Amino acid sequence: MKLIAELKRFSRSTLPSTVRIILRKIFTDALLEKFSYKGLKKKKVFYTLATCTVIFDAIKQMKKFKLSDAVDIETPIRTFISGAKFREPKKNLPISNELSS
Repeated sequence: MKLIAELKRFSRSTLPSTVRIILRKIFTDALLEKFSYKGLKKKKVFYTLATCTVIFDAIKQMKKFKLSDAVDIETPIRTFISGAKFREPKKNLPISNELSS
């Protein structure tokens, strides 16, 4: 699958950092705020998404992480999703007028 091949390019030195970069590339924090891994607190269920399966498949196909258990991949996903509402969106800061004086 082409998407899995693309996601494999985001391999990092550790599994949690790999999971974070993949999730950042696919989802916005605003969207992830509506999900929890298992659908707790009346949120949508993340682990049933086809995208979740694609993420697991991509990570399992990375040489570094091919022996990783599902729980090893699931833990950083849960952490990243639960922290979505606390991350502030990056804003374009206005250029200060002090430089033009």
